[in-house]
Amino acid sequence: MEASARQSKPQTRTTLTLSLKKLIFLVFTILTTLSAQSAFAVIAGGMASIARNFPSVPGGYSDMEFQITVTKDPGYNGRTYWAHQFQFGPDGGYIGLQRQNGDAKGLVFSIWGATSWTNGSGSCGHFSHEGSGVGCGMNYPWQEGVLYKLKVARTAPSAWTGSIIDTRTGQQTTIATIRVPDNYGGLVSLGEWVENYAQGNEQHESCDAVPTAVAAYGIPTANGGSVLPSASSAWTYGPCESIAQTTCTADQTCTLIVSPRGVNIKQDDACLISESGLSPRYVLARSGTVNCSSSKASWKLSDGRLKQDNLPMVVSSQMSELAEVGVPSDAGPALTVEFMSGSKLKIRNRDKCLTRTGGAGSPAATLRTCGAENQEWDVSVP
Repeated sequence: MEASARQSKPQTRTTLTLSLKKLIFLVFTILTTLSAQSAFAVIAGGMASIARNFPSVPGGYSDMEFQITVTKDPGYNGRTYWAHQFQFGPDGGYIGLQRQNGDAKGLVFSIWGATSWTNGSGSCGHFSHEGSGVGCGMNYPWQEGVLYKLKVARTAPSAWTGSIIDTRTGQQTTIATIRVPDNYGGLVSLGEWVENYAQGNEQHESCDAVPTAVAAYGIPTANGGSVLPSASSAWTYGPCESIAQTTCTADQTCTLIVSPRGVNIKQDDACLISESGLSPRYVLARSGTVNCSSSKASWKLSDGRLKQDNLPMVVSSQMSELAEVGVPSDAGPALTVEFMSGSKLKIRNRDKCLTRTGGAGSPAATLRTCGAENQEWDVSVP
């Protein structure tokens, strides 16, 4: 008993010491986790999407071709995916360019529920996250400003091949062929989107820290280019929706913009700004780097309008030939954006368009009858 009692004392001290160490370790772990969560607080994920309305055909389509031009590379550790997500009857897949970790650039092609594959220039394997299927990837040094055409085509019964063409060089690269269950049928629908997929210790401390990325999605086609979508629509969503913007032109070229600093609306060296020190906040066209880099020149494209601080550009209630930033019910009607081609747009109210007037250095931007010169503005990412 005595020996047992003597042995119990060091055991108790050891237990207390270990418990204290565990408590300290637990507190340290909690604090570290909280610190990490505060430092890496946002998984941006998907931010902007395009719906393409293809006509319904019996058995679906035998191929779809997609077009994309990255006009703003997010850069080192960009972790951005520009996806073209296609759908069969029971399931779907996606193909697209990626800006990956470090300086890496890649191309991926995946189909959910797929059974097997044949490698092309890419390397494939089964995946089991976010569903299960076959995923293929490869290094692909795409370049900013170059148009790429990606294609998913049925090349054998229940076998679909993913490929890409660099339109600058004409070089075609086959990623892989993926086999799917016999009940998949043909392609029936398409959606396109952009995401920043940084997670864990790679995720960003806020949406404002997500790198700027811009890509223009050209009009897709089906069945060897013989079928076009009847309509296209784009929208923003997700936890970082506030930094995303979309534009679609009449020819269904849609641009998806991720830009924490918003966009500039430019004509030559001049940017549209709102004079925040004035009341009303008149919209002027001022030239110079200082003006274009200021918060007054940062705009948000939303619901077919240009906004600052969630207030749209409207016809001025005091001077009808001018525009201002304000509440439509308090000022004049809101001005709408008409997308032309590429990154060009017009800003209009019925038959009046915002026009840069006056000579070089003049801040004037007035509403004139549409059809005059100096009414097309460029969307530019600062």
